[in-house]
Amino acid sequence: MAFGLKYSFKETILNAEGVILIAALVGLIFYFAMQNPAFLTVRNFIIILETMSILAIASLGICILLIAGEIDISITAIMELAATIAALMSINRYDTGINLLITFLIILLIGTINGFLTAYIRIPSFIVTLATKLCITGIVLVLTKYSSLPIMDKNIIYIFYNAKLFGISISFYWLLALAIIIAIFLRYFRLGRWIYMTGGNETYAWALGIPTRKVKFIVFVFSAVLAGISGLIMGSRSVSARAFMADGYLLPAIAAPILGGGSMTGGLGSTIRTLLGALLLTIITNGVYIMGLEPALYNVFMGITLVIALSIRASHGKVMLAPWLKIFKK
Repeated sequence: MAFGLKYSFKETILNAEGVILIAALVGLIFYFAMQNPAFLTVRNFIIILETMSILAIASLGICILLIAGEIDISITAIMELAATIAALMSINRYDTGINLLITFLIILLIGTINGFLTAYIRIPSFIVTLATKLCITGIVLVLTKYSSLPIMDKNIIYIFYNAKLFGISISFYWLLALAIIIAIFLRYFRLGRWIYMTGGNETYAWALGIPTRKVKFIVFVFSAVLAGISGLIMGSRSVSARAFMADGYLLPAIAAPILGGGSMTGGLGSTIRTLLGALLLTIITNGVYIMGLEPALYNVFMGITLVIALSIRASHGKVMLAPWLKIFKK
């Protein structure tokens, strides 16, 4: 039984998943740089970091859920709803503080619904979040009237995207701060250890006196909040809100923590490796754009990367080199 409590640098970065991700990052950077020297410019890497923040923050929420043995496919709908509420409130000239308060209260309500139905009613999280995704998408379509709404509150746009430090958007520093908080929380706080133990073996964790239902409830609320922040960054970046604007983030947000060693069966996951996975997927998107390729080829690159990375990784982070060695011997 593995609870995934891997804290040392060696076990976090230099284990199977870390080495695979770093090798893939180096390989892709080299490949894209060879195809177009503009890829290696400072400006392009700033764009990568700024773009990565939306995906990575959502991925951190999924990472925590995967550790607890759950999944949330409503995160993209939550992202869209957060941007939509902010847009509507700004159109009606509500104060920035009231705007953010109402936005996050609604996001907390959604996380509460997801957590309650999954943890206490015992409906599988995939079904629950699929239902909430459909409901939220319908609400967003009605609120936006099937169109795009402008976010007119310049303070929100400044807080979540336009402010810059060292030439980099504040969105990256949101990601940095949240990643540090989550990493510390999972390592040093009792609830963080409970999340790993609940995902590793819920029955055993419950027998030890861990309130597993409460743990699962909390992670859904936390994931919703992260999705809300990601949605506000996304909306601030485009200065608008509309339905389906976040749909392209769903699979990458799930893929990033899995690339980093997360398991759909729970008990495993890493904040640092999730960030590396999100960076890898963002670099693929950026590289496809820089090379002037069809945008759909991003899916091809992502699929190939996932298959290669996961095929040389056994369960619980062990490397399966034998099949690949046989191929090379032939």
